Amino acid sequence: MSERAAIGDHIPAAAQNTARQFLVSSRIREIAMRGNGSVLAVSGGIAICAGALLPFTWHAQASVDGAQVLSGFGIGLGYRLISFVFGAVLAGLAYWTRRSPARRRRIAMGALVTSVLGFVGYALYTLIGINGVTANSDLGPTNVSWYPSIGLLLSIAGCAACAIAAVIIRRTPAQR
Repeated sequence: MSERAAIGDHIPAAAQNTARQFLVSSRIREIAMRGNGSVLAVSGGIAICAGALLPFTWHAQASVDGAQVLSGFGIGLGYRLISFVFGAVLAGLAYWTRRSPARRRRIAMGALVTSVLGFVGYALYTLIGINGVTANSDLGPTNVSWYPSIGLLLSIAGCAACAIAAVIIRRTPAQR
């Protein structure tokens, strides 16, 4: 008998089931598997679209010689439009996996790569904003910083949902 089997024999079955449920609860698994992951992916794309319409950043400020100056809120309309289109593309890819079962694994791989790149982009934007960047202004070098708001957090969560759904779509067999 191996050491691993001997250890496994001493763990009660209830504790083993609890450990499995702790990793992913059955309710979350049920939501994620609805429609073989495509419902979660469409929801993630819609969340990104909604995040583009909500406030992206708050308390954007600049400091000049140690004095804090409020420099505005949010991001421009063009960046919001790009974020909205990005969410619509991810939702469209999720819908496409349902409409084209023969190509669903390739589409899911494209959605996975796209959503991970979006997640990294939104997360880097958040971290750069929290740390601040140095910009030149009329008063000299200025440290500009901002904090994430509900729109940015919703976009990050939407990208994470799309990535999880893409993995689920790739792992499940196609329904015909």
